[in-house]
Amino acid sequence: MARLRGMIWPRNGLRRAVRCHVKRIMRVPGSPHAIAAGVAVGIFAAFTPFLGLHVLIAGLVALLAGGNIIVAAMASLVGNPLTFPFFWFAGFELGKIFIGHAADGAFEAFLAKPSFALLLPIIEPLTLGSVVLGLAAATLFYLPVRWTVTKAQSQRRERISARRLPILAVEAAE
Repeated sequence: MARLRGMIWPRNGLRRAVRCHVKRIMRVPGSPHAIAAGVAVGIFAAFTPFLGLHVLIAGLVALLAGGNIIVAAMASLVGNPLTFPFFWFAGFELGKIFIGHAADGAFEAFLAKPSFALLLPIIEPLTLGSVVLGLAAATLFYLPVRWTVTKAQSQRRERISARRLPILAVEAAE
């Protein structure tokens, strides 16, 4: 039971789990663009309503966008059972705005009598709205992540250089 609870809610808290996940992404070798594009693509994929295909979608789009595929797969984990209902509800409502009244009552009709024919009026606005929300979220994340990665990589280079400076001074004196 404790192991099952740990899968849903981390033992040391959600904030610590998110912080560790972010640090793991920051340590991935690659250019700031590749890492930021990977994060943006992963977040985009998390918004899509295609369960089980998020990592595949993230990897393929990252390949096309020049992003890091591993980072994209890691970032697609933003989509999880806790966040999917929010993403899908917002995507469906936004899609209904774009499509119009054709989607009104589609969800209620599907719940009353589930069938594949009644699923299309739900999938259409959900997919359209999710793609729009995913693109917006990806756009919001790309620049801050790129700036953060650039800064972290330059600080890391400075720390390494500072550690090597005394060694080089000793070697020059000999």
